[in-house]
Amino acid sequence: MSLSQELMRHFKSQDIYQVLDISQESLSRDIRASCYQLIMREHPDLKPSVGRVEALQKCRLVARILRVFTDDKLRALYDAHGKGIAEVESAFSSISSSSSGGGDAQEEENPFNIMLAECLDLTGSYSDTGLFSPFVNFHLNYKGSQLERMDIREAYRVGKGCMDRIIIELPLMTVQDEPRIRRIIRRLIKDEVLPSYPGFIREPLLKRRNRHTKFAFLTEEEKQDRFIVRMLRKYGEDILPSEEDKSMDLDVDEKIPTMNTEDLRKYVNGLVEKYGSQEDMEILKY
Repeated sequence: MSLSQELMRHFKSQDIYQVLDISQESLSRDIRASCYQLIMREHPDLKPSVGRVEALQKCRLVARILRVFTDDKLRALYDAHGKGIAEVESAFSSISSSSSGGGDAQEEENPFNIMLAECLDLTGSYSDTGLFSPFVNFHLNYKGSQLERMDIREAYRVGKGCMDRIIIELPLMTVQDEPRIRRIIRRLIKDEVLPSYPGFIREPLLKRRNRHTKFAFLTEEEKQDRFIVRMLRKYGEDILPSEEDKSMDLDVDEKIPTMNTEDLRKYVNGLVEKYGSQEDMEILKY
């Protein structure tokens, strides 16, 4: 089955960006974060037994999208030519077939199983309100997790030690996280888990200083996300169902996990209008 067919079957859309709820301008870090949150939402261990097989298929699909879409060349081809581009379909098919049979199946499945387990760990315990939101739980639990350490290793290799590229690849990372990330990488180099790249070991001071200006927008985004998490944890149960919700007989708990980014931020804006201060309003200028 082709990538387009798989997407339509499981997510009712052939557009990867729509499935991941991100824009075409999103960085690799956003793709990773969105894929992880989607796996958290669809994780088979969090589904009733009747839906676990389909949930596992969805998670496998998202994992394959992650592998293809974090390849710069393949993503550029997809962006330039659309969902039917032969190279993208071929790469997706090769990942799909290698993870569903053949002599290398176990080797290919191991990374997926590890990712699946790590995403489950990120769900942690439900937030203080009792509501499960992949957005909230991801932002609370990703930093310092084993999944983050896996991403650090991959980002370091992809960028050959370039810290600018590591920031682009690593979810939630800001320049304020750089000392912590550097310590982790140095330890991995010392343990011979990672190679020693000159671009990391002898980075010019000017480049490091410029990075604070270049990626200042990520610091602001992270500040906004942290604020959203605080508001959802504090007031997440205070949802006034609309007439449409009442007619559909939706529980409060069912609304948060399925909200897309735009709806989530509109909802938080409503919480700020009800409970927040003028300073809170300034933080949420989108």
